[in-house]
Amino acid sequence: MHLYIYNIVQVRFYNPSGVILYSFNPEQLGQHSPEGPLSDELADALANKVISRQSHLPANDNYTGHPITNALELYVPVVRDARVIGVAEVYRDIGPLLNDIRTMQFAVTLVVFARAVVVFLALRGVFSSSTREIMART
Repeated sequence: MHLYIYNIVQVRFYNPSGVILYSFNPEQLGQHSPEGPLSDELADALANKVISRQSHLPANDNYTGHPITNALELYVPVVRDARVIGVAEVYRDIGPLLNDIRTMQFAVTLVVFARAVVVFLALRGVFSSSTREIMART
């Protein structure tokens, strides 16, 4: 169950006691979270709160086999009959997304700068011709 299309690199499902019921890494099954029995994020998700933060994953804790330096870490409560019955912990590699954002920011900066130069040159021309006309009248 690898969700390549969404850049999902790790998924864990926990029961209400914080025991891992599913993980991309089968060695983690039946264990507690790597952060401890009930990390703050896991405890908040068990209290029916969705938690997200930017994080990282070591090479041995995701299916790619290399460290993920920019991961979106999500804790989502699993609810049934208005009761939290577990938590889904999902890590998404957002490195490519951040690179795309930087590229777009650079492109927008270039366009804004180019437009500012065009406006400056146009206004300079208007200012120069206005100055010549005023000087000619005096």
